[in-house]
Amino acid sequence: MDLLRSEYGDITRDILVTRLLSLYGITDFEYKYLNIYKMGKDSIHHKLQLKNSFDIKVITPKNPNLLACSKTNYQAFTFPIHTAFENFPYSDLLLIVSDGKNHTYGFLGEIEGKNGQQLFRNSYWSKGKGDYATFAIGISSKNTLKIGAEKHQLSHNTVIFSDEMNRQILNYSNFSAFAVDYVKAVNNMELFFNGQTKHLSIEDKGHAYITDIIMKNWDKPSGYIIELLNQHVIYAYSHASTLYNLLDPETNKLSFKPNMLALENSYCLHQVKE
Repeated sequence: MDLLRSEYGDITRDILVTRLLSLYGITDFEYKYLNIYKMGKDSIHHKLQLKNSFDIKVITPKNPNLLACSKTNYQAFTFPIHTAFENFPYSDLLLIVSDGKNHTYGFLGEIEGKNGQQLFRNSYWSKGKGDYATFAIGISSKNTLKIGAEKHQLSHNTVIFSDEMNRQILNYSNFSAFAVDYVKAVNNMELFFNGQTKHLSIEDKGHAYITDIIMKNWDKPSGYIIELLNQHVIYAYSHASTLYNLLDPETNKLSFKPNMLALENSYCLHQVKE
């Protein structure tokens, strides 16, 4: 999730967002703000109904099996953001882009981790996962993959495909720097939880630094450790220009505005760095 909000992934994210907007006919729109929320029943936001909720138009693929199917190549559902978590409990991600004024769009995505090649198979999407997803992210160990009659190269660092349902599939080769670091980090966390810290992969100074933080704070609450680690992510947005949907005391209406202090457990939009 943080990959698409970080400076490391900002170019890929911009390509993904541009393709989604173009694919679903959203023109005369420049996204200046974004956020990405973890979905699902294990998300902290699934049960929250915060006062600063705001409306988003969730864009999903056209599905003839769903009621009230649109005549366009997509369907659009407008929800207060907190109800979007209730209405799409089986999606993994909600990518939000906004101009900060009149239009705020949401795109639902799936994450497949180390088995990213599954995302290219129709069987993966046949169990309801594809009803709402417009994009997916995964890591594949395969060098090539045959999709229909065509063979596609997967050994490049980063590739974005459009499948037959126009889902944008963001594939990382397992040889890419991101994938290598991801696998090491996951393996290290498994070793932590199993108490096998002597076998941690710390030959890389970056991983050694992170594991040292976790070990020194192992007796602290998990939220505290996550916040410490979060401080080392270089985000591709300005914290000072984060927008919250706050009550204007003069008009007594909610409107997007920056806040000097970060508000915990609040829905917000981050300004994209130019």
